[in-house]
Amino acid sequence: MRRFALALALLATSPAAVLAQNQTNDLIQHVRTLMSANQLDSADLLLIKALASATERADSVIAYEWLAMLAFTRGSDSATRIAFHHVLQLDTTFQIPNLWQSAPRLAQLLEAERMELRPGILLTANEVEERPHRLSGPVLVYPADAARRRMRGRALIGMTIDTLGRVEERSIDFLVTPDSAMNAPLRTMLLASAFSPGRLHRRRVRTMIELAVDLDSGSLPSATSLVTLARARIAAHQTDSAFALLDQALDPGTRATEGEVVYARLVQGIAWAAAGRDTTAAAALDSGLAGYRRLTDRGVALAPFLKRLADSVRLARGPRGKRSR
Repeated sequence: MRRFALALALLATSPAAVLAQNQTNDLIQHVRTLMSANQLDSADLLLIKALASATERADSVIAYEWLAMLAFTRGSDSATRIAFHHVLQLDTTFQIPNLWQSAPRLAQLLEAERMELRPGILLTANEVEERPHRLSGPVLVYPADAARRRMRGRALIGMTIDTLGRVEERSIDFLVTPDSAMNAPLRTMLLASAFSPGRLHRRRVRTMIELAVDLDSGSLPSATSLVTLARARIAAHQTDSAFALLDQALDPGTRATEGEVVYARLVQGIAWAAAGRDTTAAAALDSGLAGYRRLTDRGVALAPFLKRLADSVRLARGPRGKRSR
C-alpha cells in the first residue's frame, strides 16, 4: 500500500501530468481513478488503450510514466524499468521532481535505466555525487636534471577516470606544469595508479577531473635506490618505467659509484630480457659481470645483495655466465 499511495502522490506532481490535452489525457484521468480504487488490472488495460490512442510524444510519455508507477505499485522492479526505458527513449531529459527525497528506490530504478541507455556518459567532477580520488600507485620519479635543479612547483592535470578507476591515457592534459620535463614521469605515475571511480546515484560513471600534484624534487636520489625501484617495476611488468629509472641511475649527474654501475647494468640486462631483447640483454649482463669481476679482483667490498644478484645471473646464464667471471 505504501508504494501505491506513493505512486499516486508522485504522479499528481509530475510535469507529464499536464502535458496531454486530448483523448489520452481523458484516459489517463480514468486510470488515476481506477488506481485510486485499487483496480489495477483495469487500469493496466486502460493504459494499453491510452498508448494506442496517443498521437503526440507527450501523450506516450505520460502513458508510459503511469505504466511505470503501476508496475512499481505492484512491486515489479523489472516492469518498472521497462516502462521507464520507453519513457527515456521518448524524452531523455525526463525527471520526476524530488524523486530521490520522496522515493529513493523508484529514483534508483529510473536512474539505472537512464545509465543503461547512456553507458558511455562522461560527467565532470561537479556533476557526480562521489568524485574520483587516487587510491594507490607508484611514487613519482624525478628526472636527474630536475633533481639537480631542485625543481619545485604545482602541476595541474586534466584527465578522465573510467568506471574501473583507471586513467584514460588519451585524456591526460597538462594544464599547468612548472617544468615540461616532469610531464612524462607524471604520465607514467598516473597510468600506473588506481582511482576510485566517480559515482552518480550509486552507479559508476566516467568522470573528468583535474588533479593537482605538488612537485618537489628535493635531493638527488641515489643510484642504488633508483635501481632497486627499477627491479620492483620489472617484477610488476612495468619495463618502460624500469628503463627510465635505470637511465636516471646511469646518468652522470647521479654520480653512481662503480658498484652502483654494476648493479644498474645487471638489472638493465634483466629488464631487456623481460622485454624480449635477448642480444641487448646479453650485452648489458656481460658489461655488469665484467665490472663485477674487476671490482672483486681489486678487493673492493661489495654489498651482499649485489653479490647475490651477480651469482644468480651467472647461474641463470649457465656456461656463458661462468665464462664471464
